[in-house]
Order: sequence, then C-alpha cells, then structure tokens
Amino acid sequence: MSTQSGADDARKRLVQRVIELLPEVVDRGNIDALDEVLAPDLQVRGTTGEHQNLAAFKAAVEQQSRSMDESDITIQHIIAEGNQVTVTFTHGLKFTSDFAGLRSAGKRARFTGTAHFRIAGDKVAEMWIHEDIPAMMAQVSQR
Repeated sequence: MSTQSGADDARKRLVQRVIELLPEVVDRGNIDALDEVLAPDLQVRGTTGEHQNLAAFKAAVEQQSRSMDESDITIQHIIAEGNQVTVTFTHGLKFTSDFAGLRSAGKRARFTGTAHFRIAGDKVAEMWIHEDIPAMMAQVSQR
C-alpha cells in the first residue's frame, strides 16, 4: 500500500467516525463527542446554513436534535483524495416533535445527502453538507 493510499484510508476512517457519532449526538445528546473529530475552528456550509466554528455548529446540532430521535446514517459511497473526503449517504430519523412548521411529531423520514470534508491534521476542518430536505419535508407532510 502506498503512503498516499494509507493516508486516504485514515481520512476515510475519520469521516466514518464523524458519521458514526451523529446518532449518538442526536439520540443521546452527547454533543461533546464531536470534539473528538472536529476542529475548534471548523467551518460548515450547507443545507442548514453556515457555522463559523465548532461551538456554533454544536449549538445548531443541539437545537435541531431536540425534535429528532432514532437517527441513522448509512454511507453509500466514500471517496478520498489528498486532504478531501466526499460521501454520499442515506439519513433516516424520527421526529419527536413538530419541525419547521410541520406536524411531524412521531413521523419518520429517509432521505439522501452528500457531504464533503476537508481534513487538517487528525480532525475535520471544513464540512459542506447537502441533504435532500425537500424530500424529507414531503415525507413528513404526507403522513
């Protein structure tokens, strides 16, 4: 195995760990678990807005997770090159209360997404997250 492919594999494992932690964060409220894998100066962009550091991202995740439970994320594809890792995934969750003005309490949704990560050292420094929120909203509003 070349040095580059070994480094790419380590970066893939880091991103897989980020994704593994999300259900723990959402379902059990262990928001500080993110400190293990995300840099303090983390930059996040995507469907749910922009966050300029880890503290701001954690606050947003904490607020959103108040109305969600039983989160599961399945990685469909993962590609790494240099300090960049991209994944496509399927995200499933259950709403515990109404969300975004919809009567969503008790309803489940499953939708797809793509996330791109930039790694610096042994932590994620940037994330671009795009989830199919219209599909999720459509599922919640139909039931």
